[in-house]
Amino acid sequence: SLPAPMSALVLLMSALAGIPARGIGAEPAEDGSTYANLQGDIVLENQRVIVRKFVVQPGQSTGLHKHPSDQLLVFIRGGVLTSQAGRSTLWRDGRVVWQNAADRADEGNTNTGAAPIEMICVNLKASSSSLTAAALLHKPKYQYLNYPNIPGEDLLENDLVIVQRFTVNPGQWEGVH
Repeated sequence: SLPAPMSALVLLMSALAGIPARGIGAEPAEDGSTYANLQGDIVLENQRVIVRKFVVQPGQSTGLHKHPSDQLLVFIRGGVLTSQAGRSTLWRDGRVVWQNAADRADEGNTNTGAAPIEMICVNLKASSSSLTAAALLHKPKYQYLNYPNIPGEDLLENDLVIVQRFTVNPGQWEGVH
C-alpha cells in the first residue's frame, strides 16, 4: 500500500494509464512553461496530455504562473504558498484544482513552509481540450472508476476530466471491477 499523499498520484496515473506514452524525461514540452522559476520533470506525455511533476522548495518562488492550456493541478505533498500580494493559502495533500487556459496568469507564489511542496500538473493538449458537440455525445460507456469494496470520493468533474480518490488499506481487496 502507498502512503496517503501518493494516492492522488496513483489515481491520476491510473486515469491516464490507457493512453499510450511517447516519452518520459525532463525535457521542455512543446506547449510552453507553466511556472517561470520551476523546471518540471515530465512523467508522461502522449497526444492528449503532458504530465509534469514540480517541487517547490522552502523559500522558493514559482515565478510567473501561466496556463498554456487547460490544466489539472494535484498537490501530492501540500504546504503553504504565499502570493506576491501576501495572501497565504494552505494546500492540503491530495487537493486538486482545475485551471482553464483562458485564466489570466498570476505573479506566482512562494513556499513559505518548512517542507518541499510536490505538485503534478496535467496539461491537456489542444486536440483533447477542444471538444466538439459530436464528441460530447459519444462519451465512453464507463466514465467513473468503481470499486465495489471501496467507496470513492469525487474530487472534480467537468467536460474534460473526472478526478476520483480511492484509499486502499493494507490487505484490503478492492473487489472485481
